[in-house]
Amino acid sequence: MFFDGPISYSVSNYDITTNLHYAIFSGFLISIGALVLFKSKGGLYKLGLSVILLVGSFSCNLVIEESFTSFRSIVGIEMIVVCLMFIALVSMTNFIKRHQKITFLSMALVLSSLSQYNIIRGFIIPQNGELHAITGELSAKIDREYNGKVMFDISDPAYNVFSNVQRSDEFGGISSAAPWVIKGMAEQIKKVKGYNFTIPDNYIVSENNHCDEDCIVIKPGDAMRKINIAY
Repeated sequence: MFFDGPISYSVSNYDITTNLHYAIFSGFLISIGALVLFKSKGGLYKLGLSVILLVGSFSCNLVIEESFTSFRSIVGIEMIVVCLMFIALVSMTNFIKRHQKITFLSMALVLSSLSQYNIIRGFIIPQNGELHAITGELSAKIDREYNGKVMFDISDPAYNVFSNVQRSDEFGGISSAAPWVIKGMAEQIKKVKGYNFTIPDNYIVSENNHCDEDCIVIKPGDAMRKINIAY
């Protein structure tokens, strides 16, 4: 679990877009950084401390055998990995000191651009798309004057509709598959759009909880699949 999960994700910088070539490139930089650190004054102790901190940052998960929270605990591993990569890049730029400022500015620009792209692609687009889809489905099925019940069928969620890459419970993922989230989204849409429908206490459709008379079922998964072409 440790090597095929947290370590692989960290070496690939959270593995946002799975790419073997990038993992090899990242591993190469990490190796150079570790070598440079080892050759520095007190390098053996520094490298040893890095290894101890790397394993220690994940030790809680090793004890409780919890895989889900590993996505959060790899932040510590990632910090060490990034530091080693940075040491490698700094050592390389010593060979081109004349262009050092340009190199650092370029690195900052590339990293900030990639971060911004991942935020937009992995968080903003899925969340906006999800909200727009559910808003459109409510508009198509429910009149503003309708004051009956609205229930939700979340049995067929569209996890991959906006992104083929999901990490943790957040990046690239959707929210409406969680019962408490879909209710909050619907209540927000109701408030903003001026709807009059009601949401019962037990609002998730199941085998033992049907949407009977004066009731409309909304399927968030189907709603998102309808607008997938726009994303």
